[in-house]
Parts: sequence; structure tokens; C-alpha cells
Amino acid sequence: MESKSLDKDWHSLFGKDIKSPELQEILNFSSSETFDHKLFQDKEGKHEYYFNYSLGISLSFKNGIFSSVFLYGKYDKKFKQFPGKLPYILNFDMVNTDIVSFLGEPNQKNGGRTVPISISYERLGIEFTFLLPIWDITDNKLGFVCLFPKVKGNENKVNICALCRKEAISLCSQCQLVNYCSKTCQQTHWKVHKILCSQYAKK
Repeated sequence: MESKSLDKDWHSLFGKDIKSPELQEILNFSSSETFDHKLFQDKEGKHEYYFNYSLGISLSFKNGIFSSVFLYGKYDKKFKQFPGKLPYILNFDMVNTDIVSFLGEPNQKNGGRTVPISISYERLGIEFTFLLPIWDITDNKLGFVCLFPKVKGNENKVNICALCRKEAISLCSQCQLVNYCSKTCQQTHWKVHKILCSQYAKK
């Protein structure tokens, strides 16, 4: 399968039934690239995982509904690098500072010490997990990306300023991806945000 066939708008597929033509096309596109399957049940229902090591991808379903997808970079021991495109003109050669320069401060931060660090942007429906468990490293390589349904702003938990993490009141007018609390924060962040912002807006 050509990598272009994996250039999906994954966010538009979340919430679809596993039997939908769009998801069946992904799961059954080639006899030589079959997906492995795992299933388990708990109080919330049935959880299914379809994963393909050679394509660097793992899809998750809850009660038959598509809920998230993991796309792996080039450093995983089992999964090869996902050959398709990442959303928002991102790529697996980026390090943590590249991503924060473009998207600003994340909504959630996890990991550290013995667990690889990760950052989430809930409004954009994306989480990045890096190789090392150290926050102070500025060139921490990207391990894998998890995409999930976008979360709408509520109780000031999602729409935070990309620079100072206060409640955001506006979006970058060019890319519409990043929130700001004031013109001052937007102008300060623009120094690092502008490079990829312009590329994304043109695309």
C-alpha cells in the first residue's frame, strides 16, 4: 500500500463504526500487510486494538466505535515508522521544542523520571510522546503520536494561552490552531510560531 493511502483525516473518522467502509479500507487494504488483533472486556464494554508493526500504526475501538489511533516514529523497537503524513504539517523529525514553538504550551503534561514524557493538545486532539523521561532536554526526539477526538473548550480546561497558560480568548487568525490570552502573548510567541504557522496557513 502506498503511503498516500494512509494520509487520512483521522479526526473525521473518530466515532465511526468499525464496519464503516472507510475503516474497513484501512484494515483490509492488503493481504501482505494484515493487522493483528487484540480484544478485552471490562465494565465499560469491549475494547479492540488493530495494529500493524510494518506500517507503524495501531487503531483503537471501544464497543465497535473508532476512538483513537497511534502513529509511530522511527525509534520504536517493534513498530516501523508510520509512512503517512501527520496532521498540522507535523513530522517525526521534530523534537519537543519544535512542537511547542509551533503549537504553544500544551493542555496536559505527563511522565518524567522513569516514564517518557508526553504533552497533549486536547482542542487539536493530539498527544506527543517523546523518547526520554527528562523535561529539561530541548531536543527530545518524538517516539509516537496519539490522535483522539478533539475536545471543545469547557471550564477553561482546553482553551489556554499558548504562552502563559492563562484562559485564552482568541485564536491565531492565520492558522486557527493556537490560543492566546492577549495580544502581548501572541506577539511574543509569534517569534517562534510564525515559521510553521505560515506554512500551515498556505497548505
